[in-house]
Amino acid sequence: MLFLLISPAFCHAQDPCAAGASISSISPTTWIAGQTTTVTMTGFLPPCYNMNVTVDTGSVTIDAYPDSPATTWQFPVTPDSSDPTETATLSISVEECGLACPSPASVTVQIIGCATPTITSVTPDGWWATGQKQDITINGGCFLTQSEPGRPSHLTLTDGANSVKLSNVSVVSSTQITATVNVTKNAPAETVTLTVTNPSSSGSPGSATANPAPVVLPVPVIKWRGRVISGDGARNQSIIVGQPVELTTTPATLPGGFTITNSTWAVPGTNIKQYHEDDDDGISVDETDLDTANTSFYWLYPETDLNVTYNYCAKDPSGNQFCTSPQAKATFKATGPTASLSTWDSKEAKIESLNVCMMNNQKRPYLGYGDLSGPAPGCPGSPDGTMGVRLTASGASGGKYVFVQVIDADFSVYTSPAPAGGGTPPAPRICGPHAGLDGQYPYRDVYRDAPIAYDGPQMPLGRDYATGTRNFHATMYLLWQPDQLSGTDTESIPIPIRHQDWQFIGTAVQKPPIGNDKWKTDRTPTASGDQGEGFVQATPYDNALYGYPLWEYKASTVCNVSQAIN
Repeated sequence: MLFLLISPAFCHAQDPCAAGASISSISPTTWIAGQTTTVTMTGFLPPCYNMNVTVDTGSVTIDAYPDSPATTWQFPVTPDSSDPTETATLSISVEECGLACPSPASVTVQIIGCATPTITSVTPDGWWATGQKQDITINGGCFLTQSEPGRPSHLTLTDGANSVKLSNVSVVSSTQITATVNVTKNAPAETVTLTVTNPSSSGSPGSATANPAPVVLPVPVIKWRGRVISGDGARNQSIIVGQPVELTTTPATLPGGFTITNSTWAVPGTNIKQYHEDDDDGISVDETDLDTANTSFYWLYPETDLNVTYNYCAKDPSGNQFCTSPQAKATFKATGPTASLSTWDSKEAKIESLNVCMMNNQKRPYLGYGDLSGPAPGCPGSPDGTMGVRLTASGASGGKYVFVQVIDADFSVYTSPAPAGGGTPPAPRICGPHAGLDGQYPYRDVYRDAPIAYDGPQMPLGRDYATGTRNFHATMYLLWQPDQLSGTDTESIPIPIRHQDWQFIGTAVQKPPIGNDKWKTDRTPTASGDQGEGFVQATPYDNALYGYPLWEYKASTVCNVSQAIN
């Protein structure tokens, strides 16, 4: 406690201090820091007294005292400009003058530590147009609470669009006010003004405007194909897997000086941004970009209740950033075809007589899967007859089927007879490919105008060999590319549907004597047809590419010797 003795003492020895001082009234009882206030007091002031003000902090100056007894008198008081808001005690005591004197008279007054309120910040400084209540806090100084003179400070809000309502105002302390705001849905972007005013009866009238002023920021919306698909009344959107989903957002109409600094999408389900295929390098996909104002992607697998959301961060002119925007949400249903793939195979190996290129149509024996005639593999023209395996797609409505075949393993093994007169036969001749894409993307051996892919592996048989065996394993992938989505120039992409593993294993034996080109099939070790689980449904977890076929290069054949097949 700081006790300040402000005035000089006046002692009149000729007038005994028979009576003490008294205070009947004082006006005003509120004094403003930094301002001089003339105080009027009634009561009794003897000729011999001390006057002082007791405060917790700061200081108060009092001047001009009467030199004789008085019942009404005036005097100026000046609290220091740095004084805080606090309660003070004005007391008057009678000088002893060598005599015992009565107790001091006192009265309570209020010191207001500022002349006008100030606002230093408003949090949050961005309010969202959601139609829901948001709590705000105004920080500053010289706010009057309910318990202080004038009680309390008033808070008002003005906005040009009349779209913000203020409620639940509470002056918590001299430095903080809380309130609730509700911004109408779809309100325009605008700057609003908050004003704190102290009542004139408080002795410290004045007002302060929020600086920086709060800003009303619009809730984002999601648009697709030229229309809003988020918010109240938005219906579920339907899309076919493989068709492009190209989404844009607004607002982006922000108050002057505000900029969007970051965008965030959340896209559920199995989705990609781009799809690429190359005969030599295989298929690749780019994951969906989720940090731009607009996004484009494809869903690969059917799914319902796909909730796509978007929100953004904004920066004000002072560089302050906030990321509390409400989410815009759009719900999709991705549908896909009901496709099936039936497999037919001949289940036998046959010796086929085919026309060899550049040999004046001479025919040579081949071990083949199926029943073919005509040109040999690699020669111009198409073979006649029946391929060993045929895969037929059905069930999809619209769009087109895309076949892709990947060779998993393929070996041709030739054995030679023992030398005349005995001895060890030569080592077998083995030819095999690097596993990879069979031919090209998409698979070329399909029936015209029909969703049917076929294959009939063959191997040439040289007259100097005793046996020839073909061991062929492949996987046929079925993809489906939907029709192009109306209203966009972006093409649809093929999406994985199913795949089928199949194989052909066959052996040919030359009848003795070796060299007469008389071949027959050895049916005992011959096998063909479906492998594993048959036609397998594609899933996002099939491989690293969500069920797309994998390869690194085209399959090619390499033999362990350079010996030609005669």
